[in-house]
Amino acid sequence: MARALPLNKLVNLDISPRLIEAQRKRDPNRPIIQADATRLPFADCSLEGVVANEIIADFLTYSFRTNQLLEIINLIESHRISPKNSIFSPEELRAVSDLIATTRQPSAVWTELIRVYQAYDLPVPYDQTEKETMNVNVGAIRFLEEMERTLKPGGWAWISEWGSSNDPSYTPNELELEGHSEYGISFDTLSQVGQMLGFDVEVVPLVEEIGVDLDQFYTSHRSEENGGALFLSRNEALTMFPEEFEGHEDDFQHLGSTDYFFYTFLVLKLKKRTSLPEAMKNRIC
Repeated sequence: MARALPLNKLVNLDISPRLIEAQRKRDPNRPIIQADATRLPFADCSLEGVVANEIIADFLTYSFRTNQLLEIINLIESHRISPKNSIFSPEELRAVSDLIATTRQPSAVWTELIRVYQAYDLPVPYDQTEKETMNVNVGAIRFLEEMERTLKPGGWAWISEWGSSNDPSYTPNELELEGHSEYGISFDTLSQVGQMLGFDVEVVPLVEEIGVDLDQFYTSHRSEENGGALFLSRNEALTMFPEEFEGHEDDFQHLGSTDYFFYTFLVLKLKKRTSLPEAMKNRIC
């Protein structure tokens, strides 16, 4: 990394028993615990910093039919009793219970989705009705809520993943990998959530953060399930930028697919402010 992270006592965390076992075999002295990153087993205001490298795309993502999402949000707003940025009242939820029942999604799923839209004033996608489905990074939002809870004032988080920034029309897209799927991250959404949680927020490209020399030649790769093989360019630089891909389509026909996926790795950098937002003044730090 271009700049050293201020590490003191390092504790690793993973949810997979298999991966924990593999890491313990590699380094028996490394402290590692099994836990869910969206429900961290740490006390409030107890952590100096957190590194989350390419994990939040694996977190829970809710997928909804766009027309149902808009209809439910509109109906709830028309029955609003509780103040904005608070949990919806039972009366408000009962007002849309019949509509929720027609979606074949558990009511708890809709309640959580509406909670994050309401609590963080997320833009309702009225201009994206042409998209059949909308994906929402609920797990990544919960992770940021845990960052707010567990980090000390002045604490930091360094969170990297693939996704998009500065694109209001971006909908997290699904990428099918071997044995599981991931969803791209809307860094615009996470930036807004982070700011409302009381963080100073910065989003930077990963290549800038780690000091990659873009004058050098690099290759990228995909999973075996999606074509496998290294992207080699016969003495030409092959990058993940679409404009540089044009004219090279024939080079990839042997991979058996023309559905090429371009993405950008980004870093969300959070620093917890020493003065808490009004809604969080009861947090004991």
